[in-house]
Amino acid sequence: MKQRYLRILVFSVALVAAGLFFLHSVNAANLNTGLDFAAQTGLSGQDIRITIAKIIRIILGFLGILAIGLTMYAGFLWMTSAGNEEKIAQAKLVLRNGVIGLIIILASFGIVSFILSRLMGATGSGGGNGNGNGNENGGGIGSLGNGIVKSVYPEPFQKDVPRNTSIVVSFREPILASSICDLVTNESPAKCSPGAKIKPLSIKIFKTTVGDNATTNLNNVTVTSVDNKVFIFKPAAPNYLGSPTEATNYTVKLTRDVKRADGSDAFKLGDFYWTFEVNNLLDLTSPKIKNLGDGGMFPVPDNEADVISGVQQAVAATGSITINGAPSAYRASGFDLQRLVPPLDPKKASVSGTNRCSDGSVTVSILTNGISARLGYSQPGLLPADVNIINNKIDITPCGISLSLEAGFKAGHSWRIDVVAEKSSDKLTVGSRVYSFVSSNPGAGQILVGANNDITAQNIADAIDLIHPEVEIDSVSGKLINIKAKVAGSSGNSIGLSTTNQVAIALGQMHGGRDLSNTYKVKDKQDQPKNTVIQINFNEAVNPLMVSGTSSEVKDNLRVVNIGTKEKPALAGGADCVGNDVCRSYKCTAGKCEGDQIAGSFTISNQYRTVEFTSDVKCGVNGCGENIYCLPANSNLKVEMKAASLKACTSNNDCTFAPFGICDNNVCKDSTTGKNYPTAPSLNGIVDLADNSLDGNRNDNPQGQADFYDENKTPQDNSGRGDNYLLSFWVSDRLDLSPPTITSTSVSNNHPGVNLTEAIEIIFSKLMMSSSLSTGTITVNNGTEDVVHKLINLWSLANNPIGYWIGKEDRDIVPLDGQPDRTSAFLNHGSFSDSTEYQAQVGSGVKDIYQNCYKPSTGPNCAANPLQPSCCREKVAPYNLVPTTNLTPDGNCP
Repeated sequence: MKQRYLRILVFSVALVAAGLFFLHSVNAANLNTGLDFAAQTGLSGQDIRITIAKIIRIILGFLGILAIGLTMYAGFLWMTSAGNEEKIAQAKLVLRNGVIGLIIILASFGIVSFILSRLMGATGSGGGNGNGNGNENGGGIGSLGNGIVKSVYPEPFQKDVPRNTSIVVSFREPILASSICDLVTNESPAKCSPGAKIKPLSIKIFKTTVGDNATTNLNNVTVTSVDNKVFIFKPAAPNYLGSPTEATNYTVKLTRDVKRADGSDAFKLGDFYWTFEVNNLLDLTSPKIKNLGDGGMFPVPDNEADVISGVQQAVAATGSITINGAPSAYRASGFDLQRLVPPLDPKKASVSGTNRCSDGSVTVSILTNGISARLGYSQPGLLPADVNIINNKIDITPCGISLSLEAGFKAGHSWRIDVVAEKSSDKLTVGSRVYSFVSSNPGAGQILVGANNDITAQNIADAIDLIHPEVEIDSVSGKLINIKAKVAGSSGNSIGLSTTNQVAIALGQMHGGRDLSNTYKVKDKQDQPKNTVIQINFNEAVNPLMVSGTSSEVKDNLRVVNIGTKEKPALAGGADCVGNDVCRSYKCTAGKCEGDQIAGSFTISNQYRTVEFTSDVKCGVNGCGENIYCLPANSNLKVEMKAASLKACTSNNDCTFAPFGICDNNVCKDSTTGKNYPTAPSLNGIVDLADNSLDGNRNDNPQGQADFYDENKTPQDNSGRGDNYLLSFWVSDRLDLSPPTITSTSVSNNHPGVNLTEAIEIIFSKLMMSSSLSTGTITVNNGTEDVVHKLINLWSLANNPIGYWIGKEDRDIVPLDGQPDRTSAFLNHGSFSDSTEYQAQVGSGVKDIYQNCYKPSTGPNCAANPLQPSCCREKVAPYNLVPTTNLTPDGNCP
């Protein structure tokens, strides 16, 4: 019998060891542990790592059942032994072997789980300690999402990455340059010096098959940054990534040696790392602005200003607050001590503690024995009770208070303690602000309850009128307060009103808002609202240092210029000039009449493929209380982009980059195709992340800083033009204030069996502002306080680590006119854990191309209405989406 159980244990250990050996073999042989491996073997598309985990866990589960069965069998033998020593000994032996087997199985499970987590972590899938709901310091790609890392390039798990690419990491906050760069400037704060290289203990770039090894990691890597937030790592030529003969997996690791600007660890719980696959080719193709029909530019070219033939002015939404009773003000808990018997006895008592009982009283009477007391309660559910008097103190435990007596109390003495319970304040929510009611000394965000309803109404009006980003007081009449939106338009209809006391406070929801409606005669394309954000979409990632920053910082590469108004149109083609006189109200710049450059900022997003310009002129607020910025009204604007200069040559000896071996007109060319060598030695214009200059005319033959290709002109007019790029359009004097909604998602609420690696698509009803389609949160000051708005986020309800990042595509849906009008956001993520529930979130920080914020509103499976304009997920099963007005001050679901 003993030998048989030992054989069972040996068999158990052998199975576990085989599983561990198989896992080790997969890692050592460097097999692709992702979905491609399964596809190549003809298996299902499920992640092979999860398949392995399932098999091993099933085996371990079976062995665990066997071990428990042996333990139960031993118990049965013992219980039925009837004192037989032989049976008892047999039972002990079985029990001991069963316990040993169970210990081995549990230990094996721990080892297997550890190795699986390391395998998954090595590929950047899960692993580490970061997660999507705010743990910003995890390992693997866990810090990508709601953590300190905003975005990276190449993106995690990306394939077919060219060998000569740069690597980009964008942080949410400034990083200590000296923790990344080996040379820094003397300015404050210090930045990476020109020619600086990575610190090999902070930034590690290595072939995934070889692993993190100081002798093989790439160290000859330059690093560039202008703001200590976006860092570009470039392996020095000719030591590019990968191999010219085969694809190679690479891992980039940022260690705990990377520090925040204050010197604290950027990654507190583990290194941040991700992987991607490099192909065997160099990128020698210039970046392009996508075709207009594919969403290359917004706005699209517009050569003529529209003619206004009639105007219907915008109307502000209105609402009302009626006070029908006194709202409850905050009241702290307390108590009041009364002597009952004898009324004139000089002996005193005192009460201490924090009352937990509701309003009422507690009587305390000394019993005849003089050492205990009877407690009587007026509290529901509390019965009279006798307690001992210890050290002249009586504990009234249910209420959390104590009665302390002076020496000399006697039988028959009694006291009454009147208790007052803590009372929370009623709340009034108006848009993004929440007000509470108090009985005295109101502070910020508080309203004093008046002696009557009319006074309370006036106090509410005063509090709202003091400073509110979205509404103002229209009138106050007795107990009725009429309010209206500060910005006229339909967006005011979505400003929510709610209260915790609907009896005392009656609300008339905001309604009646109407947008400015002009009767236009459209000339060429419709003029754009003045709150438009200009968007440029490239067909590949571009160098962010060339296209992001303030208008003055990037003016040599990218700018927006006001070239005319309806009253003073631009001179045809930009008239030649010597002085400003000929240019009327414009300036003579470089021999041409030009308008003023528009002040604002350029931001890059969408994995470094989208650049957006936002003016810095405030012109209103959106439905979430955020400022809206406007372009000049009734203006003709021009967007200019400049390519970088190509490598110059004087002879064929200067052209050493095959197949570009011919020097022709001072440019290296491919003798077979006649195409120019695209790589720019000096980054003095727009380039991709392999330093290839912009192909502005989209002819697949880079020309560098030649003359401008004009998107507003015909192909015939653009014949022979160069790679600098321009587009012009007209801006109206109206605002678009309609908020975006979600029309559909690829994964529905409570969706079962979701693909473990496929991105989640979210389709919006409007064209969206790409830079707002980001992860984490954004903090906005509404004039009195900072309000946190959520963006697009993902987290595991099991708190498993998950990294995630956002991409987007614009689509031309309705009407099919060559101008995109919908945006699909793609929530990319690391591999989901099997049989685990996840939640995805789109918050009020997300905005459309006109800067209107998304509020949790009408969407798939939820039809909101004017009285309940938002939709939120229930917090209990079945977790349906339901209409509501109960949003948090930042516009998100509670």
